[in-house]
Amino acid sequence: MKKIIILFTLLFCTFTFAQNNNISLTNTEHFIRTWGLVKYKHPNVSNGGYDMDQEFLKAYPNVLKLNTKEELNTFLIQWIKQFDSSRRVMKKEQFKNNDDTRFKENARFEWIEDASYNDALKTILGDLRDNANVGEYYLRIHSMAGSLRIENEKGLSDFSNENESHRMLFLSSFWNTMRYANVNIYLTSTPWDEVLTTFIPLVKDKKGKDFDYLKDELFAFLDDSHSDYTASKYLKDNFKYHCMFRSVLVNDSLVITSLQDKDIAQKENIALRDVIFSVDEVPVKEYIANKFTKYISSSNSSSAKHYLKYLFPLISDKQKLTLGIKRANGDIVNTEVSLFTFDELSKLNNWVSLYYEDKFPTLPQGVGYYNLDKATPKSLKETFKNFADKKAIILDLRNYPKGISERDVPKYLLPEKRRFLDLLTWSSPAYGEWGPKGAIMMVADPFVTGNKNKDYYKGTVILLVDRNTASKSEFLAMAIQQAPNCVTIGNQTAGAVMNRKLVILKDGTTIDFTSGGAFYPNDRTYSVQRNGIKIDHIVPEQATGYNSYGVIQYAVDWAKENVLEKD
Repeated sequence: MKKIIILFTLLFCTFTFAQNNNISLTNTEHFIRTWGLVKYKHPNVSNGGYDMDQEFLKAYPNVLKLNTKEELNTFLIQWIKQFDSSRRVMKKEQFKNNDDTRFKENARFEWIEDASYNDALKTILGDLRDNANVGEYYLRIHSMAGSLRIENEKGLSDFSNENESHRMLFLSSFWNTMRYANVNIYLTSTPWDEVLTTFIPLVKDKKGKDFDYLKDELFAFLDDSHSDYTASKYLKDNFKYHCMFRSVLVNDSLVITSLQDKDIAQKENIALRDVIFSVDEVPVKEYIANKFTKYISSSNSSSAKHYLKYLFPLISDKQKLTLGIKRANGDIVNTEVSLFTFDELSKLNNWVSLYYEDKFPTLPQGVGYYNLDKATPKSLKETFKNFADKKAIILDLRNYPKGISERDVPKYLLPEKRRFLDLLTWSSPAYGEWGPKGAIMMVADPFVTGNKNKDYYKGTVILLVDRNTASKSEFLAMAIQQAPNCVTIGNQTAGAVMNRKLVILKDGTTIDFTSGGAFYPNDRTYSVQRNGIKIDHIVPEQATGYNSYGVIQYAVDWAKENVLEKD
């Protein structure tokens, strides 16, 4: 009988603890949402009147003590009212008929109608949501550029990831900054509201190194290739040694494309064009998912492959790894390979590469090819002069040109000025608007390219893109695509077009995000952010028989069939 009583008591205590813990987590979520709304929308807070970090730290321990809906409502109402003042009062947004043209995809305030809230609290939260008398202490528009500025954010001077209140402030500050400042946050694969719900219990429980690793997982949910976290402890701890070969990720395998030392490669039984299908007996797809993509923010799977060519295939905290390899002749082998430090790699210089072994495609007489990677205004002028009589020109933009702008190439391709991009920019907390509004528009529209040019190139422009076409390259690609006869060939691009915006986090580190949305003119249904630029012909990828010039060969074959033979 005593055993039964003891067991019942343990079960009751366990149930009570779990129930109280769930209440605590739910109340924490209510408070984080309310704290963000007050910070960015309250007239006396959004103007910098209060230190909201300290307000969070003072309130959070009391939030954990709330046990009922009544206590939650009373606490939140009193907490919000302490910021009220007759000096600055709320003013409701006023719109006539259907004049509210703001971008509202990120204005997700459904939580205000939560069943836990009484009518009084709902009214107060609703008034904050609709308030137009918002200060510019944290978020404002740059008067010249018309772009978002994030200001007066700072790290917590005594931040400790051993302190639960500090960790929860870290989450609250980052999550709310993205909710109210990031116009692309509606594009995340996991809805941003669900991210908060998921991470509250994780942030509550994890501290020390576990919390440091958790930050990378949190940032990965941004699905933004510009959000690379340079302070990542996970990457620093787990990737100390590097392989001495380069590879490309094709479907779920890795193809070795170059070897930094052919003698070591021969000794360790690896060769060019080998297809790696497993690492330490783990399939490559699973190995990447567990070790990399979980901790890296990327706009799409193609962008992830772009990052992995730098971090992968074999960067590890171990100096030896076993690879499962399929040879070009079909043989399957397992071989152990060595990994090296950066200093050791720098001393290896006995290169071999598929780019030298594979044969560059033969260009028909009527087709020209130009790689834009090292292009300059001077070289472009010479190139288009030489290619004036070509029926088709292949422009290779699977790179990041540093010497040219979005105006340099289109001036040879367009008969007149054309808009190539519609910008979605931040306008007020949680809202956006179309087009830049800064004084810069009085000088020059940054999203218009080309000039009056009766001698523009009238042949077919074949634009090559892939995972390496990122950021500025995508911006340039959208401008080139305005050419009257432009055909885009390749694979999905990085999906991160506009400029980065830096955010200071509560632990003093920083992370970037893409501050604007990119769309094609007259098509606001297709977001280039995350999706990448529009492509007319996708080139199939194949690991077996991989050809480093396969995309160029595809373009040459397409030009023969669709341009030269139809001429």
